[in-house]
Amino acid sequence: MRPDQTFEFFDNGPSLAFTCRACRARSAAPVYARIAAAQMADGVADWVWCAACGSANAPLLQPPDYEDDQPISPQALKYYIEQNAGIDVLAGLIAGVRREGPTRVLDVGCGLGFLLDYARSALGWEVQGVDPSTFAREGRRLLGLPIASEYLSAENAATYAADVIVCSEIIEHLDDPDPFLDVLKQALRPGGVLVMTTPSATGARPDAGADRNMLAFGPGQHLVSYSRDGLIAALRRAGFRDVEVRERSGGVHLLAGASMRPGQLDLSQRLDGTRFRGWLERRAQEVGDPALRRGFLGRWLKLAVNAGEWKEAGRAAAALREVFRLDGFDLDAPAKLTPPDAAGFVEFAPLAPCNMGSVLFYLGRLAERTDDAEHARAYFEASIRFGRALNRHLAGVPALDLETAEYISVAEGRSALWTIPADPARAAKALEGSALSAGDGIPGPMFAHAIGVAASAGRDIAPLAAVFRRISPTLDGASRYNALIAFGLAAMRHDDPEAAATWYAAACTEADAPDARSRLREARIQSLINAVAGGRLADAARHRDALDAAALKDDRIGEALGFLLLHHDRDPLAAADVFARLPSGAVLERAALAEALVAAVGRGDGPGAVLIRERMGPRPCGSASAEIALGLLALNHDGAPGLAGLHLIGSGDPDARGLILAAQLACFCDASFSGRFDVAGMFLPALDEKVFDADDPPPSVAVRTLGRAFAARALLASLKQKQAEAARAYASRAKAFELSDDIVRLLDALAAQ
Repeated sequence: MRPDQTFEFFDNGPSLAFTCRACRARSAAPVYARIAAAQMADGVADWVWCAACGSANAPLLQPPDYEDDQPISPQALKYYIEQNAGIDVLAGLIAGVRREGPTRVLDVGCGLGFLLDYARSALGWEVQGVDPSTFAREGRRLLGLPIASEYLSAENAATYAADVIVCSEIIEHLDDPDPFLDVLKQALRPGGVLVMTTPSATGARPDAGADRNMLAFGPGQHLVSYSRDGLIAALRRAGFRDVEVRERSGGVHLLAGASMRPGQLDLSQRLDGTRFRGWLERRAQEVGDPALRRGFLGRWLKLAVNAGEWKEAGRAAAALREVFRLDGFDLDAPAKLTPPDAAGFVEFAPLAPCNMGSVLFYLGRLAERTDDAEHARAYFEASIRFGRALNRHLAGVPALDLETAEYISVAEGRSALWTIPADPARAAKALEGSALSAGDGIPGPMFAHAIGVAASAGRDIAPLAAVFRRISPTLDGASRYNALIAFGLAAMRHDDPEAAATWYAAACTEADAPDARSRLREARIQSLINAVAGGRLADAARHRDALDAAALKDDRIGEALGFLLLHHDRDPLAAADVFARLPSGAVLERAALAEALVAAVGRGDGPGAVLIRERMGPRPCGSASAEIALGLLALNHDGAPGLAGLHLIGSGDPDARGLILAAQLACFCDASFSGRFDVAGMFLPALDEKVFDADDPPPSVAVRTLGRAFAARALLASLKQKQAEAARAYASRAKAFELSDDIVRLLDALAAQ
């Protein structure tokens, strides 16, 4: 084990035979931990598990020499009084005692005596402490408590007889608990109850973490870490008939109650918070020592805030402002508060209240109640500064202050939380490294409120999305819903309706709220419009399919729906129906009908094309392809080549020249065969060069049409132009094609003339 190590764990260490101090079982077990112990020759102690009861033992470790007169520095005493003493935890030990009438309590190893002061002042009990330590003597001086500076023993047990005996954090220091438990039993009056605490063996494990390891092993101080079964075994071995042991503080400690008669203690009972806070308030006014006053007031503020008693917390805050002002600290200006410059704890402690960080933290909590983001953030940041300074100066001092580490961690998160309205990106970065980012006690309503304020102000809260997703399972339903709405609002404000729709859809799964549904509909509508405008038709179709019937009737998306039907679904008639409903959709309707006409003509649906043409009416269609389709429809379905020609020429499409030529030929033929030679002659300038005088027939004109055309040309040359030779030539060309019998007879008649 290295000199800088306190704990070393083994998977399978050397075997060690031992007798369990808790249950007395004899066995052998592999050493699983080696813990620093200065009183041992090699500076370490080996620990083993008891297979019978689950307690952890250091079989070879002997208790250190406890000096009755161990000195305590003024700085350590000030720190304990102001910050480190868990007064509410101590008072809670007797919360479940069921006593009527006068009660005498004996606190064995009472330390400063806060439990005794509470029992005497708040409960009206007779109190007595037994503790030879310097701490106890200070308690006698500061609190005026009857504390005897000696150990409880068989010789004086009767002198200190009591109805309730409290023994906290002592049994783990003893090599043999049995004689001590026997003395406690002797000092207990008939019908009395013994209340004990000791660190739990669940903390004496490699995976428990350094803080819990420190509590369980008490390096060099603890000889055994009791399991629940082990402590029950020890108490029953001492003769107690009614024994109950519970884990508390998340399994960090064991709380035990033992008596000779059932029903004297209910370990499930909690401390009466109202009574306890009243005692803190009263004692803060009564004591003369400044450190005691600061300690009582700081704890009063903390417990009032945690209980949600905000008016009471306000009174505590006002009292603290006055007391701290006398010390030279203005609690109304947290941004200006800085820890004193000190080389170490001995210098630091006299210069600043040791609970300054804690007080600032709970003042920040109080500021949150009024949505005062600026002051809340300033208080939390000041709390972090003082808490870190305290922990830095405590390095190397034998004091375990888990509360300071906890409020620093939470203050980091809350400081970031109240940065959200002004700077979401900075807040997100801070929350990534905060305990709150993992959902450890995050105030859900405040988080939702903060991002709501930022979103309403137009801030981009997207950087906080990752934090939200991580903590979402720990938030209450209302906070999660409000947060989802805020993210959706921010996405809409930053022109990202698709992201907004995702957030709002999630909100709808949290609560069937009209607000969420209407917001979701709006986001999907805007997403549809944007997707069509951006040419993302597949996305647009997805957004359309997600809209309800009411949204699909919204005039704002009529044009987008029409374009989607036209270009994605390839349903121009349905698109025309949509455009027809729009106040200014006439042009779009005509364009859609034109495409529908082209599609109908293209698939040979003459009747369908006629219906579309009738719907279009006489208005110009504005489309070259539609004009061509109209020409083809007139030519092939209506048999109206003249009209077909007009449409084809009107298309202005170079690709329609072949179709125009076919239409012109058809018109020429019809005019010639019906004797309207003047009309037929109008087409000759366009046809002679391209058809009749050309060496090769145009490839775009059907063979049957060419045959009829040459026959008509022969007829025109003979009857109109009186050119017999030309007529015979054209007739000869015509006979090269397949002709109807009527035309053949006509050509024979021309040849006979």
